[in-house]
Amino acid sequence: MLRHRCNLTGIARGWILAAGRVGVLTAAISLLLPQPGRTAEVAVDVDGTPETGTLTFLLFDSEDAFDGFRAPIKSFTFPSQASNACYRLSTIQPGTYALLVYHDENANGRLDRNFVGIPKEPVGFANGYAPRGAPSFFHASVDITNAAMQRFEVPLTKPLGRRGRIGVGGCVLGQSSPYRGSTGNPILAFPAITYIGKRIQIFGPMAQIALAGNGDLRLAGTLGFRLGSYKESDSKWLEGLGDRKATIMGGLALKWECTSGVDVSLKYNHDVIDRVGGGVSQLGIQRPLRWGRMGLTPSFAINWQSSALANHDFGVPNRNATTERPAYRLGDTTSVEAGLGLSIGCTT
Repeated sequence: MLRHRCNLTGIARGWILAAGRVGVLTAAISLLLPQPGRTAEVAVDVDGTPETGTLTFLLFDSEDAFDGFRAPIKSFTFPSQASNACYRLSTIQPGTYALLVYHDENANGRLDRNFVGIPKEPVGFANGYAPRGAPSFFHASVDITNAAMQRFEVPLTKPLGRRGRIGVGGCVLGQSSPYRGSTGNPILAFPAITYIGKRIQIFGPMAQIALAGNGDLRLAGTLGFRLGSYKESDSKWLEGLGDRKATIMGGLALKWECTSGVDVSLKYNHDVIDRVGGGVSQLGIQRPLRWGRMGLTPSFAINWQSSALANHDFGVPNRNATTERPAYRLGDTTSVEAGLGLSIGCTT
């Protein structure tokens, strides 16, 4: 019996030693593997901060989330201290993030943007990145680890400057001719001024002014030049119909940037000088997709045109009808269009 007890004791000691070795081995492995519970802390030096208001720091973990600044994975807000102040961001899971900082000038809790989506308030990105177009996750991203305290510098700047951005260049308006036997396409070239401001944007023959909203939902008034659709000299089948008139179209545009990443727009424009009469509207959707520096934007739209405009472009009045060109009158018309935009990001 005594020998049996000793054997049991020896076996028990063996299990205890084995368990101890396993525990040491497990502890060693755990030190080598990433610890999901361990978080990082970073210091951000912000250059050019005002002494009043608040600063908001946003971290994005993917290109899709970063596009339009819609879905930050982390958000931090601090009272603005002084120029070149340092702020600490804590409890961050290690990973790759795009870092955006903005000064909330009017304390409304969001980054205010103009109608075309450019920030109206001072903003800054990691790596001193200053985009010339849509911001790129690739250029604004940093690798955050929990090995040691990391420090990043972010300079704040106003994308629109103090009074907006202005440019001078040339503009060419043109459209293909759908008319039978037409040998010419309407084209008009002229000098153009481009201005992008907080409320007003001018793009050559088109202008818009913000009326309401500066977040995801924005409303603007619009004004633009509409090219005449044809000259009767373009084709013998158009003789006697007279040259189609150019006019000025004005109206409203509503833009909604959904949290899903889809942008929805609704526009209506009317002949404000009544040279033609009627109006046109468009319901459009688009979804920006980005890969590093390159961006693709597929789009789809449904267009509606009033009877007055449709007949001006394509109708044949009774007084102008011939045996080879019978009278033709249209009601309101609809059409669909699809497109694909390509952009390549640049840095300064």
